[in-house]
Amino acid sequence: MLTTVLESEGFRVDTAGNGAEALARLEVHKPRLILLDLMMPIMSGDVFRQRQLADLRFKDIPVVCMTAAPDACTSMPLDAGHCFQKPVDFDRLVDTVRRYVPVRRSGLTAS
Repeated sequence: MLTTVLESEGFRVDTAGNGAEALARLEVHKPRLILLDLMMPIMSGDVFRQRQLADLRFKDIPVVCMTAAPDACTSMPLDAGHCFQKPVDFDRLVDTVRRYVPVRRSGLTAS
């Protein structure tokens, strides 16, 4: 659903099913923003973020977190730009994404 919303707003979206897959994708494509679910299988979002911050090639990519865990946004020191409690308000999330990745409306999409 989130992918559909973001693509309808003009963003190009790439997805990963877990933190390990996301780290592998960073080797191929460096995004301008990472939307990070903190509760993922195989490698959780907080472990992904720790590894991302430890890699000089990727540490500067901003991260916006999402979680269904109560109080996770306030208790996890992930140095994230923002953290959304699920269920996510899509309008607020899109506004936040736009702060990091402005969409050019001339037919080109953000990457």
